[in-house]
Amino acid sequence: MTISSDSRHCFDVLGDVDAAVREVLTPDQPYYVLGGIATAAIKDPDSVFDHQTSRLIASREANEPVIRENGTRRDIDVLVLDVLSEDQATKVKLAISVAVGKSLVVSTFGLNWHEESSKLASVGNLFSDWTSKRTLDEHGKLRYELQPLEQEVPRESFSPWALELPNGDEVAILNPAAHMLAYYMRSISGLRVKDQAKVEIMRQRILTDPLFVEQVHDGPLKSWVSFADDIAKLGNKGDARELGYDLGRVTTFVAHQKSKMLRFFESNETIVKHAQKGILQAMLKPFVGSS
Repeated sequence: MTISSDSRHCFDVLGDVDAAVREVLTPDQPYYVLGGIATAAIKDPDSVFDHQTSRLIASREANEPVIRENGTRRDIDVLVLDVLSEDQATKVKLAISVAVGKSLVVSTFGLNWHEESSKLASVGNLFSDWTSKRTLDEHGKLRYELQPLEQEVPRESFSPWALELPNGDEVAILNPAAHMLAYYMRSISGLRVKDQAKVEIMRQRILTDPLFVEQVHDGPLKSWVSFADDIAKLGNKGDARELGYDLGRVTTFVAHQKSKMLRFFESNETIVKHAQKGILQAMLKPFVGSS
């Protein structure tokens, strides 16, 4: 549904977000602004990667209008690196909503608990899981999970960066290389059709930076690449033999078919368009990634 015009830009409404989030979280609960706001800053050739201070200094040209060209309002997606209670999740979303007003659509989420599923439960998840989850176990280990795959990742890979806005305000984001890799890991279909162009721009910027290259190939983000590769292998060939562990023929076949189906949904403009409207949005959003 389209909305009335709004002349503001994303960076201009983020000034109170950091203080608002930190007011309701504890010091050991880092948060990250995900999605298009960080992507715009990473893509812009005039934005600066400062590895010494872990800062992305955003160019003014990366400041996108809060209203997209199609008339819909942009999102602010915030991840908290902890399993949140229902009450705390509500407080985080409310704090951000107050900070940005009605300028951005607010989504907040935390980690899921990692569960050692029974064989029957795993089969059920195989048919129901379409998007990846970030999980935490009782020993403090972090994982990316997307049935039938899971990948333990080092906590270091979530070391936050600061997105420094042109007016001097800051919000926390993922390491820019991790932010890019997350697009390859979001769903069973791998990199979504609608994300390919912007991810390619980010990839070219990030993989010409030697420090990012080291983190991706030999550092804390190597496990993220491994998880993304496994998703791609399931989607492209459905061959369990190419994966690092035995999934079985039925499991591999189901995952491969899900990947093909989701890629069809995501590449069909008519389906995506209808998914952004009315009751179909709730039904199709998990599949096409509409917002």
